[in-house]
Amino acid sequence: MPASPDVFLRLRSVGRELALPIPAISSLLDLAVDGNAEALARLLAVAPLARAAERDEQLAALLSDGLLEVGDASPEELFSALRAAPASQAQAAIELISTGVEQSGTDPQNTLWR
Repeated sequence: MPASPDVFLRLRSVGRELALPIPAISSLLDLAVDGNAEALARLLAVAPLARAAERDEQLAALLSDGLLEVGDASPEELFSALRAAPASQAQAAIELISTGVEQSGTDPQNTLWR
């Protein structure tokens, strides 16, 4: 996964034209569930793209569900990544997690919120 959100946007654009799934996000989520700090940082870097004015609904849904799972499996690592991330990335990720909680009907008293 490229470190730059701009490169991700170009990959995403080509993927849409070819009707391919979102590149790299599922793999990053799999690594992030295990607490991988680099995967978390890269996910947070693309999180604002899912919340932008030209919102990517498919990316938003994938990140909402995925970050919620990451929070359940590796809450300390997620909070560390959120603290280290730029404010815009952390804010976007928190909004995505909130959406995931709301849509899944998850009890707010789960591990992530404690």
